[in-house]
Amino acid sequence: MIQKNKLVGIFYGLRFKSGIMPFTTLSVGILFGYKEIGVLSTSFVNIYFLVQLIYTFSVILNSLCDSESNVDIAETSKDRVMFDYGLNRDDIFTYIYGASVLIVLLFCKIFFHFSFWKQMLALYIVFHLLFVSVFYNMPPIRFKKRLFMPELSIVLSYGLLSFTGYFFSTSVVSLHAFIYGVPCFLLVVMSISSNLLMDVEDDKRGGSLSTPMVFGKKGSFYIYNTCFIL
Repeated sequence: MIQKNKLVGIFYGLRFKSGIMPFTTLSVGILFGYKEIGVLSTSFVNIYFLVQLIYTFSVILNSLCDSESNVDIAETSKDRVMFDYGLNRDDIFTYIYGASVLIVLLFCKIFFHFSFWKQMLALYIVFHLLFVSVFYNMPPIRFKKRLFMPELSIVLSYGLLSFTGYFFSTSVVSLHAFIYGVPCFLLVVMSISSNLLMDVEDDKRGGSLSTPMVFGKKGSFYIYNTCFIL
């Protein structure tokens, strides 16, 4: 029963609705690759699974790190639901380690037919996305508590996803594939700007230095409206 409860806790902790934007932005690259080149990887399901797994690290570590730094409190945060099922730090890192093994296996399956330099590029992209997903939340870097770094993290992760989908699916390196994901990318920036504005009081408890804390509501509105206009 304990193990079953912890699986339910993991389910809540992953917050699958958070995977909509990675899924959408990745899909843009995959679909445009198919439209332009007529190629859809036979491993496209594995590609989705690989990328979504990486983004689950960011989601579940966000809940853990915010809890440990007293950003979230049980009375006000839905992120704490997973801890009601008995999850602890060890359980979360057990998930991280297990998912990491699965990522390695998926990588080998998807890219075994790529040329060596394209395998190295794919490896860089995977490590790049993992780095941002993990250290958005984890100390000592913890991007989310530093000025402008949450926004930069979006650039470094979601800004790469349309290219990632295009390249992973077709094995073709196309720089203009970055452009296809710009609308999705801007929507994510708007979302993170709104989230930072709403979480000002919580972020203060955690010692964060977010854009709204430094520039106030007006600064957040400028970022939001600029993205909306673009």
